[in-house]
Amino acid sequence: MTARGIQMQWAQGATPCGASALLTTTQRIDLPNESFTICGWHQAIGDRPGGNGNFLDVHVNATNTFSDFSMFMALIPSSFDGTAPLKIRSSYSDRTFSEYTFTDSPYEVDYGENYFWAFTWDYTTSTVTRYYGIDGGSLVSEASAGVLCPLNHPLDQINIGNNLDSNRAGYNQITNVKAWKSALNSTQINSEKHSASPVITANILAHYPLLTSSDLTNSQGSWPSLGVQGTINSGNMDPVDIQAAAAGGGVVFGGLSIRH
Repeated sequence: MTARGIQMQWAQGATPCGASALLTTTQRIDLPNESFTICGWHQAIGDRPGGNGNFLDVHVNATNTFSDFSMFMALIPSSFDGTAPLKIRSSYSDRTFSEYTFTDSPYEVDYGENYFWAFTWDYTTSTVTRYYGIDGGSLVSEASAGVLCPLNHPLDQINIGNNLDSNRAGYNQITNVKAWKSALNSTQINSEKHSASPVITANILAHYPLLTSSDLTNSQGSWPSLGVQGTINSGNMDPVDIQAAAAGGGVVFGGLSIRH
């Protein structure tokens, strides 16, 4: 097993915990005129320390704005005492603060189980598409068209693990986050699920391998390295889908809200 990832834990109403970076003018995403994709791997370590669900807070947002465009992934336990298995819930809200929730997964995710997630924004069709797939399993996708994105506030910040909602809490780890200034299609998303390194290099903005808590550098693309907020620790994730091939072939087995 090759352990990787960053771990973060925050309680309901707690101070932010995670990694973040501000984007410069040339690094920002102009939503009415530019598409983007962001994806990565997530694992719920255990029951969240209070709050409504075990939330993966991965945000790309605009600072100091009253218009909103957010997407998030959450793991919801089958009972309020945090009992596994959990279901995957994801949603977005548009510039009118209207929220759309994608179809929940079945109760199929256990604590300590890795799953892949992705969101795409296609400005040409005003469509948000959400993808998820359990490690070793197939992708599930759902698209929502006619989304009202903010008109005058480009995406200018990335936050991984930050608690931006006082009703949310999390005890999670995450690894291998990638981003592009384009809307990847389902075939491309699936190829990224099965590769640690970026398969699609055109229009790439970032690849954060997040191998340890000190590995916050962008290894490919124009987005900056991440800075730490609160306390993060090195993780122990090891998704099978992105493990290196064994010598002689085979596989070595081992183990948003994105906001504007």
